[in-house]
Amino acid sequence: VPASTHGLIGDYGAGAGILGGTAALFHQAIHQAPCRGLHAYEIDQQLHKHIQATVDAVGKFYETSGHDSPKLDLHDDFLDGVGRIAMGHRAPGKLVDAVTLNPPYQKIGKASNLGQQLQAMGLNIPNMYALFVVIAMTWLKDEGSLVAILPRSFTNGRYFREFRRWIRSHGSIDWMVRFTSRSNRFRRDNVLQENVIIRIRKGVPQQAMIRVTSCPDAESDPTMDLDVPASTIFSPDLSGIIRVPASYEDLAAIQKTNNLPITLSDLGITVTTGKIEEFRYRQWLESTPSDANVPILYANHWDRGEHAITRLGHRVGDKLPFIAINDETRPRLLPAGHH
Repeated sequence: VPASTHGLIGDYGAGAGILGGTAALFHQAIHQAPCRGLHAYEIDQQLHKHIQATVDAVGKFYETSGHDSPKLDLHDDFLDGVGRIAMGHRAPGKLVDAVTLNPPYQKIGKASNLGQQLQAMGLNIPNMYALFVVIAMTWLKDEGSLVAILPRSFTNGRYFREFRRWIRSHGSIDWMVRFTSRSNRFRRDNVLQENVIIRIRKGVPQQAMIRVTSCPDAESDPTMDLDVPASTIFSPDLSGIIRVPASYEDLAAIQKTNNLPITLSDLGITVTTGKIEEFRYRQWLESTPSDANVPILYANHWDRGEHAITRLGHRVGDKLPFIAINDETRPRLLPAGHH
């Protein structure tokens, strides 16, 4: 949290206010100056009393050091901020000095009222967590810091390409912490993705080095923690992919790839992820071959280092290796041929 004369912290999607309260305590400890207020949003009004209790606990600590308790400015629906952005307004009252963010994970349908409103504003944002970042950055002071806990899905893929460009154009990514476990400890949502914690400083040119930390989970010591050149993290092409290495081996692979003398596009080759996401089609997965199903190809079916696929049809862990052919799965299947 940057030093400030008034030290206002935003906590959007506050839950019980733990992140905002912790940020307020760190602000006091680091700067020997109190956080003057906590600007919080939480749509679940049953949690409002818990947010107040958290701020009260922080206030008791402040009082022992001779400072006034931070004032709580509490609201419910953070998505009201969409309308404020559309009208050219910013946050109610003063802009905040820092933001802590543990946003909800929920897709935004293009045909929904919210999706259409965003498209009218020129914002192509596919998920609620990305929208929370955009609004929070709009309400943040220049040179202020945003620290957010996010699913790693935004770092690649075309759906989040414009969001990645938006982040890059509005500040400097200074630190990324990757949790390699998919236990999703930070949210109650059933999202089987790795989480990352990202720190962005608003209105600051991208710094040459980014600190990258990797941990199995939030309770474990880091297995990697070092400064990495931003040119290694950010892909140079229009995709804007953000590479977050999980290990020193990952980092070496990224660096080796970056140094290759020719690209896939130079060779006329494109790459896509698999069209079948088996967890979305569990009811159609089968264990044995038949005339009514086809095999699913996994990387484990290759012989390592060889140009041969010898284990097609074998189970990979608990994943069933065949999928039934029907109206739901047929559009996702590939015809026989070279790919």
